[in-house]
Order: sequence, then structure tokens, then C-alpha cells
Amino acid sequence: MQTSTLVQASARAKGETVVITLQGRFGCDAHREFGASCDIALGDRQAKRIKIDFAGVAQMDNCALGMLLLLRQQAAALGKTVCLSNSFGEVRRLLAIASFDKVFEMV
Repeated sequence: MQTSTLVQASARAKGETVVITLQGRFGCDAHREFGASCDIALGDRQAKRIKIDFAGVAQMDNCALGMLLLLRQQAAALGKTVCLSNSFGEVRRLLAIASFDKVFEMV
């Protein structure tokens, strides 16, 4: 049985931070939904920071890592920073193996 795809990616503003909350499996098949949330975050002129909340993510793949790097690049071009929060277990291990703790702020 295959693990469920990304169920939800939603963005909400909190002051100068836009929080993108992820639920489910974060992989290649989440490209559209994650991209739409990123567009909201990148388009928010008041936001200086984009926070990706992994609390609801149990699994992610290499495609997800690529999407995060692309978001970081796009955000930097707009003077925004990206931080990763609430990563645990397999997700935290994958981020560590990829040395994302050296590229992103981990909160």
C-alpha cells in the first residue's frame, strides 16, 4: 500500500511571517499544492520570513528537498528568509543528511 500524498499545504500570515503548514507525505506529487502556498508566501509584501511547519509530515523525498531549495532561492531574491520548523523522525534525519541545517534556520 502506498503512503498518502500530501494532503494539505496552506499558508497563513502572522505579522511579518507567513507560515506554510504541511500535512501528509511531502513529495513530488505535492508540487502544485506546495507551489501555490509558496506563491502566496512570496507574494505577501509584508512578510520577511517564510516558515515551513513540518509537524504534520511523516515522510518526504528528494523532490521535496529540491522544492525547499527553490523556495529559498526565490525568497532570497525578494529579501525574505525561509526557516524550517517542527521536523521530527524520518523528516529530521533526511534534512540532516542533506545538511539543510547549514542552509536553513531550523526552529
